[in-house]
Amino acid sequence: MDFMPKGTVRMVPVSEPGVDDYDGKELSDDEGQSIYLAFGDQAWNLYLRPANVEKLTSLLAKYTEKAAPAKKGGGSRGAVSMTKEERKALMEWSRKTDGIAAVADRGAVKKTTLEAWQTAGKPGFSA
Repeated sequence: MDFMPKGTVRMVPVSEPGVDDYDGKELSDDEGQSIYLAFGDQAWNLYLRPANVEKLTSLLAKYTEKAAPAKKGGGSRGAVSMTKEERKALMEWSRKTDGIAAVADRGAVKKTTLEAWQTAGKPGFSA
């Protein structure tokens, strides 16, 4: 159940440290998991530790166990996996480039921003 608004690309962090969005505790480099959650006209990118992913899954199961699965839109086709270094380079480039939507530390990135960065040769990133 991974739905994304049209024109966005899901950025799946690879070992991105941060803070658990449920309990506020710091996550180690390989501990967090990115969860895309949409309800009504709102959507969130949550970063949770495994125990809190389980809590959320259990809570939602009470509401979804008898529900019919939703038809997928185009969201999962645009999923992109990036390393922490690639995302950092994209964020820095987007903030310095006029006419490009700045990339936040977490969450979805506009497809046009990602494509522009790739077309520019991924400035700031060296494999």
